Amino acid sequence: RQRYQHKLLLEGKQSSMTTSRIKALEDIGFIWDSHEAAWEDRLRELLDYKKETGNCLVPSTYPGNPQLATWVKCQRRQYKLYWEGRPSNMTAERIMELEQHGFEWELRSSSFAGKKKTKDNDEQNTVIEDCGEFELFMNLLTDLPEGEDDDKLPLDLL
Repeated sequence: RQRYQHKLLLEGKQSSMTTSRIKALEDIGFIWDSHEAAWEDRLRELLDYKKETGNCLVPSTYPGNPQLATWVKCQRRQYKLYWEGRPSNMTAERIMELEQHGFEWELRSSSFAGKKKTKDNDEQNTVIEDCGEFELFMNLLTDLPEGEDDDKLPLDLL
């Protein structure tokens, strides 16, 4: 009820929420966006996993934290939906945040058979053996309405 009233207030609609009620709720640690808070919690768990293992490659069946394994799988799925232009909870900000920590979107068993991992100067580089992925990328660019959805592309692609 509090979140709904807060949303109404932000939308400029009639609401029983007041600034004093907002302050009182925030003073006791009320979280307005529970979905974002849950995402941030899982991100912290991923970073803890990275500290322990040196990477973000959480196994799909990880007994140490099955919820984290499910979350990681969900992030990859949301990323795919995002790039397909379908409804997704993924955002450019989340993509950048995950990539900043070394999150890998495609794994060796991915559907992109044209990718092969190689070791070069102690860094992982992706070698594209065919142009299938490049074609997919170009199709995404040409399908975007001019100037309208530029925010859907990660900044390193602009």
